[in-house]
Amino acid sequence: MKPLLESFPADVQEFVKSVLKPATRGEPRGVEIALAEMSATVLDRVEKDKLSPQKADDYFSFLYMFLDEKTDVDLSDAAQDLLMEGMLFHDWGTPFAPDPSLMRELSGRILKQ
Repeated sequence: MKPLLESFPADVQEFVKSVLKPATRGEPRGVEIALAEMSATVLDRVEKDKLSPQKADDYFSFLYMFLDEKTDVDLSDAAQDLLMEGMLFHDWGTPFAPDPSLMRELSGRILKQ
């Protein structure tokens, strides 16, 4: 059986790993900035129908598992909340979907720190 991280599509793995280069060097601030920037980009693309909500969910789910399994990075509360919101994209179009306003607020808070 394939390890869970390897079960994600190659394009998801490549995209998220490119975003996570700071994590592999143990730089929590760099990871948080990358997460905030990725969140803004992904949210914008989903809202404009240029990225499927499921693919967005895959990005955030892979990111979460990668950080948990492959790094020792401790994220701030705002970054953890943003990551959790991103893992709700599979519910896009329902009351359980991520809150775009909250995602923008969290991203902004992270980038201003």
